[in-house]
Amino acid sequence: MPVGGRGGTWAIDEEMIIRNDLPNCDLSYPTTIEYEPGRLFTYYYGQEPDGATCLQGTFLTLTP
Repeated sequence: MPVGGRGGTWAIDEEMIIRNDLPNCDLSYPTTIEYEPGRLFTYYYGQEPDGATCLQGTFLTLTP
């Protein structure tokens, strides 16, 4: 997650797993918005178990 605002510095050693349950691990083109301080929504496309590809999303909360 960005440290210091505006993406100028990234804490790359702090991995966040958005999803780990997609049938083929295909999660692409993620985009994230911060809709409240410390609250993020990331949307992306992924594949459902039946093979359908669709837009999906995940809510995340940053902890200090």
